[in-house]
Amino acid sequence: MRVRVKGLFPRASSTQFISQALIDQAKARAAQPFSMAWAPRIIGADVARFGDDESVILIRQGNRLLESVHLREKSTTELVGFVGRAISAYQPSAVFIDEVGIGAGVVDQLRDLGHHVIGVNAGESASEPTKYRNLRAEMWDKMRQWLQDTGMLPDDPELCAQLTGLEYGYTVHEQLQLERKEDMKARGLASPDRGDALALTFARPVTMQARTQARQGQQAQLDYNPLTYDRPRVGAGRDWTP
Repeated sequence: MRVRVKGLFPRASSTQFISQALIDQAKARAAQPFSMAWAPRIIGADVARFGDDESVILIRQGNRLLESVHLREKSTTELVGFVGRAISAYQPSAVFIDEVGIGAGVVDQLRDLGHHVIGVNAGESASEPTKYRNLRAEMWDKMRQWLQDTGMLPDDPELCAQLTGLEYGYTVHEQLQLERKEDMKARGLASPDRGDALALTFARPVTMQARTQARQGQQAQLDYNPLTYDRPRVGAGRDWTP
């Protein structure tokens, strides 16, 4: 693999979905002061169990990534514990979890524990089905727009390589479709687990009420699925990390 084994970035191509120029712009913005403390906090969790793939728990607030944790060889029960601690630490307005395969078990266990989480099937229809082949293409396109407009990226070479490694095309109906993970691996690239976790934070539009209302215990607003977190905390600690 060019990224994980050789430490090299993927070669650019005419079908590269996210350009290196966009990544460089987002990394340059990261040196700017954080100015979106009012924005809702969102958790995206991409679930893997064993093998080469990672489970990734990522927290985004507005244009900045607050934290990203990368886990290997964890059972679903262990992953539930990590996500639960992230929820307690960051008090997010929304939690989006990949529910395909073993991710469904993580979603179910978190709900049994009383957490309000939203399972995401990236293969389901997009909210704009004439434009996107599926929800995965829509999430990644919204993430690409975020990178172009205001997004800030940390110094994470593997995340950046995963974002630039993905290729795209169009269906016969002119819908945007993205390269499959299996095809990326066939090209010698790692599965874009960190990129998928970031994309999951764009799965649905999320808004939150003013802080004064939140302090009174009124619930945050989430399109399609209302949640009940009421007091996001800026700069939450890292006591939940491994």
